[in-house]
Amino acid sequence: MGYDFTFSRAVVILPFFVVGATHGQVILRTAGRIAVQWKIAGVVALAGAWLYLYYRDTRPGWLYGSFSFERLDTQDPQGVLFRIGLLFIASAAIFVFLSLMPDKDGMPAMLGRRSLAIYLMHGFVVLAITPYLPLILDQTNSIVAFVAAVLLTVLTVALFALPVFGQLIRWFSQFIVRQISKPLVLAYQRLWEPRN
Repeated sequence: MGYDFTFSRAVVILPFFVVGATHGQVILRTAGRIAVQWKIAGVVALAGAWLYLYYRDTRPGWLYGSFSFERLDTQDPQGVLFRIGLLFIASAAIFVFLSLMPDKDGMPAMLGRRSLAIYLMHGFVVLAITPYLPLILDQTNSIVAFVAAVLLTVLTVALFALPVFGQLIRWFSQFIVRQISKPLVLAYQRLWEPRN
């Protein structure tokens, strides 16, 4: 199986969606009530974790969630512990990020409401530019590449935050659910509903 649709990516990312869907409001309320000194402590702790991962020379493959422990040159027990550590750091980073968000209905709130479309569609941009990345990195220095990545990120988020993409995803998902459930409903009607 290739990289793009690996099961392990879904296993790594799915818990964040499940927790967000089931406990999102509680998490947002709790994060919003954190005292300023704890927010600062959280930012400092996460900066320390990032520096640790950077100086440990953590391979980027760990962050993709799709590589096997064998491919990452790690034994299973060490890999499991390191993956759990990365999930904990990611969870803490999300919580600290949410605690820093303003409590107003502005741009961050709007982007948060439309994040599913942004998340699902951004992969197409990544896939489109991936073949050109080596050329871009060879022709430019790291600062230019970083600025270009930030600009592309802003453009991608702005594009996929448009309401049409959210509506398209809702329509498509409802269509798929109807197609899958139609035979089940027919089977249920034939088996269980009383005949006149």
